[in-house]
Amino acid sequence: MKLKSIACALAAAPLAFASLAAHAAWYVSNISVPGYYTLPSDINDAGQVAGQLNYAYQESQGFLYENGSVNVLSGITDLQYIQGINASGQIVGSTSSNNGNYGSFIYDHGQVTNLTDASGTKMQALAINDLGQVSGTGGPSGALLYSNGTLTPVGGLDFAFANWGWGINNSGTVMGVSMGAGKAATWVYQNGKTTDIGTLAGGTMTQGTAINNAGQIVGSSQVGGQTHAFLYDQGKMTNIGALVGTTYNSAVDINDNGQVIGNSLVNNEWRSFLYSNGSVTDLSSLPELIANGWSNIQAIALNNLGDILGMGKLNDDFQPFILSPNRQFETPIGIGQFAAPEIDGSHALLGLAILGGFLSLMRRRNSPSC
Repeated sequence: MKLKSIACALAAAPLAFASLAAHAAWYVSNISVPGYYTLPSDINDAGQVAGQLNYAYQESQGFLYENGSVNVLSGITDLQYIQGINASGQIVGSTSSNNGNYGSFIYDHGQVTNLTDASGTKMQALAINDLGQVSGTGGPSGALLYSNGTLTPVGGLDFAFANWGWGINNSGTVMGVSMGAGKAATWVYQNGKTTDIGTLAGGTMTQGTAINNAGQIVGSSQVGGQTHAFLYDQGKMTNIGALVGTTYNSAVDINDNGQVIGNSLVNNEWRSFLYSNGSVTDLSSLPELIANGWSNIQAIALNNLGDILGMGKLNDDFQPFILSPNRQFETPIGIGQFAAPEIDGSHALLGLAILGGFLSLMRRRNSPSC
């Protein structure tokens, strides 16, 4: 999972599970910041959302949404690409500059920690757990774990030329992806041991996207020219189904209740699904979304209370939303630290390009490039 808090979810888990399975109505909240292309990355159980604002070509500023208020991340001068937020509100992301330098950081209530070590090794962060440990990629080994100021190589498979630590849970188990020799494989690194989780029956490639605190993993696996969403649990990989008429399905997140969100391509339109208690629900068909004009829905992240973070098309523009079984979220009216400029059509096209690239690389996120 994209590591949300398990603490406050334990008390609310029965409610959240029952609500997702059968509840009277969903609440749809638009959290787009006026004047900006708003690209959210993650949501925790407190309802905090981390992401980035794109307000000009190749400009990207991290933000935190909380209770209808949006503030940019201060103290970081380079372009920012946000990957996750944990239970305590720590935000992890990567940076890049015009001269080609890159790095990663943890943003903790105004305090910025650069993720490097004494040797000068840098990483590109991809996920954070509730202990502040970060998984990612960088250096000669590829997959890295950042913990208490130290970067440690983890995981990776022998055939690969590239390895990514794609997710990490609160036990410190890293889920990663290796690519090379025309194939992709997903692995878990635990207690110094790396295990390839395999593929669906007849599959050729597997790309994991998220891991929860029970060690369950979701992602996609290619089988017979089609892409199927999977759930991996205790050594068994299960095809979790698909929406009717699709050839591409990918699970993008899983919470600690074992509920999964994902995306499907249906007649050249993106649709989102929820997998819960063995059944698949087409979220794009929910009356609450349709009645409010949302279409082309893509799920991004899921917390333990069942709140779903996503993007969709509204009024001919792609905008972020929270779809919740339990609560309404406030819509931002502006931003805390700088005024909102006008966005012209070229920026809308830029936003669409960013979103398309994000979806093609498994999950809500900016792909690692090093």
